[in-house]
Amino acid sequence: MLRQFPLRLSRERSPTFANFIGTTNAAALQAVEALCTSGKADSLYLWGKSCGKTHLLLAAVNAVGKNGGEATYLPLREIVSLNPACLDGFDASDLLCIDDIEQVAGKPPWEEALFHLYNRIRDHNGRVLLSGDNSLASMNIGMPDLHSRLSWGASYRLHPLDDEERRKLLQQLSRERGMEMNTDVADYLLRRYSRDIKALVTLIDELDRRSLSAKQKLTIPFLRQSLSAMNSDIG
Repeated sequence: MLRQFPLRLSRERSPTFANFIGTTNAAALQAVEALCTSGKADSLYLWGKSCGKTHLLLAAVNAVGKNGGEATYLPLREIVSLNPACLDGFDASDLLCIDDIEQVAGKPPWEEALFHLYNRIRDHNGRVLLSGDNSLASMNIGMPDLHSRLSWGASYRLHPLDDEERRKLLQQLSRERGMEMNTDVADYLLRRYSRDIKALVTLIDELDRRSLSAKQKLTIPFLRQSLSAMNSDIG
């Protein structure tokens, strides 16, 4: 069973291990897959910026849920404005995925709540998959015991996608929505838009909406018009 806080995700995106892109991160992918099938208490930390961390966490949640386990996804960036007591009630998870650890670093009430949740999960042989923008060594975690717990497992730095992989991602996202994007169109977007993965996913969602409304294919003239309109809306 999958349990998670509400999260603003792409309406079409269903993260899996199969549709994860990033050949330089193959070792991290294998480690996450192994964690999902492990029968003992263990933990794993993924870090880096704009490199697919959230994708891997959600893919892990989906994998465990499909195999009959109970998995929980906690997007700290989304819930840090709530009371830390919201972490209560997730003790029975077979896999606990905690995204954006840096969001609670240096916040004593949250650090303490996370420390106790981590211990409760480990007490019944649950597994913990964590992510953050930076290495744990450089993170401003004020509670020594929490820092120690988070450091128990292996740590993998995820590397950003290169241009070829970003192009592949754009084309994959488009296909998932029933659109076709050729190489010239993908390159046009990469030259003129943010290279951040989440921003690219959001962009494809918006282009999907505009394409359906205008009943147009993803051509460079259509993209030029759409990006101009989007910039005008922001301004």
